[in-house]
Amino acid sequence: MLKAPENLTDKTPQGVADWMKTILNAIRVQPPLSKTVVDNTLLIGFEAEAKTRGYAQISRFMVDVVEEDYLECRRYDPDTKEAFGETVYVAKPEDFRKDLNDGKTHNPFDQQSYEITYDPENPKFRRTITTETLEEEQRITPSYYDGEIIVAFNGRTGLEVDGKPVVWQDKNQNGKSWAEDN
Repeated sequence: MLKAPENLTDKTPQGVADWMKTILNAIRVQPPLSKTVVDNTLLIGFEAEAKTRGYAQISRFMVDVVEEDYLECRRYDPDTKEAFGETVYVAKPEDFRKDLNDGKTHNPFDQQSYEITYDPENPKFRRTITTETLEEEQRITPSYYDGEIIVAFNGRTGLEVDGKPVVWQDKNQNGKSWAEDN
């Protein structure tokens, strides 16, 4: 475990954070290794792994806000049963993201194709699928809720929030799916 030196002049949380950033930036690796910092965590891996799959890391989060394509969360400590830290954006699984599905036609191998249209009044949870013979309103079930604990993995999601890449994605450990909304 890395501890701040005794002679650190600024022992405020920001001072210690600045000292840690200096340490993280000073660490050098040689190819074929590469390094990256994600959410103040130093990750070292093989360059080929970084270019193909990203770095494997899993973490628990508590959901604070649900948006169309992502969740606003904080890290969750299972020992204290509390959320902590700054807001972290977590992408919803691809099947629940409006940015990837709204207005698109899907062609499953074992059934007729269908078009997806997200509900303009509640796109966070509802959509309609339309086939040649059927129109079905659907909702995510069970719904995401405030305080829900999720498990997410990090890597590229193709999603940005406020110009910054979202590097976490919900693993859907809670078994959510689209179901007919009666």
